[in-house]
Amino acid sequence: MVYFSSHVPAAGSEFENWDENQKEKLQGIGLSVDQELNSIVGVFARIGWQDDDAAIDPDALYSGGINISGELWGREDDAAGLGYAYLNGASQGEIDNTHAVEAYVKFQMSEFSDVSLDFQYLKDKIRDEDNRDGFIYGIRMNVYF
Repeated sequence: MVYFSSHVPAAGSEFENWDENQKEKLQGIGLSVDQELNSIVGVFARIGWQDDDAAIDPDALYSGGINISGELWGREDDAAGLGYAYLNGASQGEIDNTHAVEAYVKFQMSEFSDVSLDFQYLKDKIRDEDNRDGFIYGIRMNVYF
């Protein structure tokens, strides 16, 4: 399945420019591709760009990964995944680029809810400073109604 989107903010949705002396509109475009390889494994790829006249961190995103159905371990509504993303820093931004790796597992709790555990590692290459890296751990509960 292929998704395409572009975003142009509504009137009044403007952001500070790099000199903080005027407002700029932020426009972007993205493409998302998801493909099931079989009943258990799927892959995805995402790319997106936005102009960097406004003071933003990344101006481009490239990511991909794999999704695994819980059917593998006998729980069809569960899922797990592993992904990688590269974020290109805006031309005038502090961050030159970011590498991100993410792993998650989602457990279906009931017909109306699920819980996800998430683990991320990020490494930022900073212009004119020491690079930063670190781990992010998360837990999320979704309720459907």
